[in-house]
Amino acid sequence: MVGAKLQQRVPIRRTAWKLADLVVLSLLLALLAHRATSLLGGAGAARRRWLAVAALVCEAWFTLPWLLNMNCKWNPVRFETYPDRLSERTGELPAVDVFVTTADPELEPPVVTVNTVLSLLALDYPAGKLACYVSDDGCSPLTCYALREAAAFARLWVPFCRKHGVAVRAPFVYFSSGAEPRMADQEFFREWTFIKDEYEKLLGRIENAEKISLVQSDHELADFFGADRMNHPTIIKILWDNSKSKTGEGFPSLIYVSREKSPKFHHHFKAGAMNVPTRVSAVLTNAPIMLNMDCDMFANNPQVILHAMCLLLGFDDEVHSGFVQAPQMSYKALQDDPFGNQAEKLGCGFAGLQGIKYNGTNCFHRRKVIYGMPPNCTTLVKPRRTKGSSRSPSWEELQVKLGNQKELIESARSIISGDLLAVPIVDLSSRVEVAKEVSACRYEASTCWGQEIGWVYGSIVLTGQRIHTAGWKSAAMNTSPPAFLGSAPTGGPGSLTQYKRWATGLFEILMSRNNPILLSICKRLQLRQCCLPGPRRTVGLSETVFEITRKDKSSCNGNGSTDEADKRRFTFDSSPVFIPPAALAILNAVAIAVGAWRVVAGAVEDKRGGPGVGEFVCCCWLVLCFWPFVIGLGGKGSYGIPWNVKLKAGLLVAAFVNFCR
Repeated sequence: MVGAKLQQRVPIRRTAWKLADLVVLSLLLALLAHRATSLLGGAGAARRRWLAVAALVCEAWFTLPWLLNMNCKWNPVRFETYPDRLSERTGELPAVDVFVTTADPELEPPVVTVNTVLSLLALDYPAGKLACYVSDDGCSPLTCYALREAAAFARLWVPFCRKHGVAVRAPFVYFSSGAEPRMADQEFFREWTFIKDEYEKLLGRIENAEKISLVQSDHELADFFGADRMNHPTIIKILWDNSKSKTGEGFPSLIYVSREKSPKFHHHFKAGAMNVPTRVSAVLTNAPIMLNMDCDMFANNPQVILHAMCLLLGFDDEVHSGFVQAPQMSYKALQDDPFGNQAEKLGCGFAGLQGIKYNGTNCFHRRKVIYGMPPNCTTLVKPRRTKGSSRSPSWEELQVKLGNQKELIESARSIISGDLLAVPIVDLSSRVEVAKEVSACRYEASTCWGQEIGWVYGSIVLTGQRIHTAGWKSAAMNTSPPAFLGSAPTGGPGSLTQYKRWATGLFEILMSRNNPILLSICKRLQLRQCCLPGPRRTVGLSETVFEITRKDKSSCNGNGSTDEADKRRFTFDSSPVFIPPAALAILNAVAIAVGAWRVVAGAVEDKRGGPGVGEFVCCCWLVLCFWPFVIGLGGKGSYGIPWNVKLKAGLLVAAFVNFCR
């Protein structure tokens, strides 16, 4: 593409913060040096020496993540994008396949998925170059029914959004904003009222469908009869086919996919749910660009794809944009992000290194990168050279890596050739049986799917790490308004469950052959980039389990009534993850109380090396850091720490104090 620049890399100045970081680093190193010299030169009881060693180890352990955190934020950058410069280049825009993943109709209600899908179908992008795939790992007839009804509503919703320039195209946001149209524009008011009534009817049909047996009453859902969510054949439904539109009329194609599952085969959780629609879309629409979304992350900016194209097409070398990651931000996020769900500062810091890491959602991928292609190469494997032939991948090698399905290999060869403007399949229904073949459980046997090809099995972080290891860079997309918004856990249990899931996955990577430090030595992961994933989160030792967090259904119905004051309050349950912080809160609160009593009673000993003002200040600081737990010690209901957690925390404190004597 020629013409004005589509993007610009803008460094973020933070000189004062760098100086402050260096001061803190020097103090931390001085503290560690003091601890080490005290151990080497001091004498004392064996128990006290062991406590000094434990203190040194703990301080060194917490210094390491702080140092890695400083490394992440040292050279922050942001990318300015100019989508208006693409307005006259619609013929040069590549096709995009969008994947929306959902796994449980109870924890992730169909209404949530429907709003996400409707926001994507109404984006400012040629409808003939956009297709939306919903990967349903729950094999729910209710989800399929809801999407079919949403496709009917989209015939009204998409033209309405484009005609009136609706800013946020998720219906539940648009109709719950509280601002009704002015009566002065009678035509618009009539349309607005009509669309709102139709949306409420859509919600009503979905709600009523939960109370009846869809499989028995709807012959179009007969494929779900007898299907168990963990043991069923592939179900693919072409809910809307717009493959004939090339000029932007109508709305994009909508395809429902529920992959085959069997107790004899591991389904690999979300990575498996992404690899199947990748293959299905390859034999149907085969877009060179893919966007993957969680079911609760709706499109908040109607030009989000155009912003992404500015980064995917705007660099002189495509190596700089192997994938484009948008931040994972929350709808109606609490001020100051008290639960730490957004990590905005770290995102800018990652962008200044080899690129932002892959977050598992809100990400635009080049399909050939997902297929394992290295930068600046038109082949996936070593080419077969014959006199006068151009560089092209070997059919046999592609068969080994991708599987032996003919249509899938042909589509991969088209993508690997670098053709961004390939014409998609005209009739999607003619390829449904082929799509079912590549989504079978057995298809991945003896192939490279989940390892060198597709989404890597084990952790979502491994996919981005594999791409960076191959030499690709990634770009962070920061738009105004934000590209995507979604729900985030509120309160204690949901937030800590999310952090535990992140921590255990990253710790397993750190302790495996995918250790980023080793990859920086053996492959093409940059040195400072290797310090990002594993140690960045607090370490938790438990078996990694894919836990689905509950999505808020009331917000999609416009009936949410919980105010921000309640949302900011920390909630608790009986989970053992609350025991250590509760113990720290008790220990430091008691230490402050005892220290204050000694000062008032004049019982302070004038002993060199004993507790003093510094220790008292540190205890006060820790109490402030764990203030939600201090309040929870006296709270009631879900806002209070359960008695069994208090008891275990108290026993832990008693054991620690006894050991320190």
